Amino acid sequence: MSNPYDPYRSNPYQSGSQPGLQLRMPRSVTAWLIILNLAFFILDWLSGYELSRWMVVTNQTLSHPSEWYRFLSYAFAHAGGPGMGMRHIGGNMILLFFFGGQVEQRIGNRREYLIFYLTAAVLGGFVWGFFNSNSNPSVDAAMLGASGACVAVLIYFCCAFPHQEIRLFFVLPMPTWVLGLIVVGADLYGMLAGGHLLGGQSVGNVAYSVHIVGAAFGFLYCHNRWNILGFFSKFKRPKGPKLRVYNPTPETQGPEVEEVDRILQKIHSQGQASLTNREKKILEEASRKFRDRK
Repeated sequence: MSNPYDPYRSNPYQSGSQPGLQLRMPRSVTAWLIILNLAFFILDWLSGYELSRWMVVTNQTLSHPSEWYRFLSYAFAHAGGPGMGMRHIGGNMILLFFFGGQVEQRIGNRREYLIFYLTAAVLGGFVWGFFNSNSNPSVDAAMLGASGACVAVLIYFCCAFPHQEIRLFFVLPMPTWVLGLIVVGADLYGMLAGGHLLGGQSVGNVAYSVHIVGAAFGFLYCHNRWNILGFFSKFKRPKGPKLRVYNPTPETQGPEVEEVDRILQKIHSQGQASLTNREKKILEEASRKFRDRK
């Protein structure tokens, strides 16, 4: 029996399309993630960057359970301002645009892909919050952005399609596994050069540790062929057959029912070819009455 949550079965995204111009809501989870990130970025700008203050992970988040939602919400907030802000969200959304769609199709299950993305974000936020929870509370340390989840998507792509050629900066051709090594190596250097292992912002005010967590999760998820929905489905209580109380009625008793039983027994012992035309008509009439009673 096939697993309904199996992300490696046949691809449900490959379906026929109708010709001509069509206006429809996007079916891709990747498209919705990009839309949501852009929407929160615009709303944050309209609020004078007050919205992101309620979304970021801080060095105090772990000690305040009421704010644990930030371990997810930070992944939909980005740095403000026309300079850094545009580069921050632009870089992440470009990664998601070029690699997210193919990863989504590779996983093959929209819910599984969404959970993969959100899990990478939560893991990155939690690890950063944990290793910064002992920092000086008088110093505001905050982290935001979809980079951790986007790096998870990128590394999954590099693991699933290691020899596919891409062009770095649209110019330099290289296989994706080389790109993956460059990204992870750069993040490791940035993290260690700042004197931090898994905490702190490191060089350039970038939370490289979140990138490393996302990269590790993306690689392990792809390499081990993890299936989060399938894993949790094992703990669901199986649904038993529905039981109905059977109340005999005059229509379900009597000589006619006995005759049908006799004919069915004849089919079982001698085969359907042994039935006479009269017996076939009796079965057809009984079948029609049964359908009418349902």
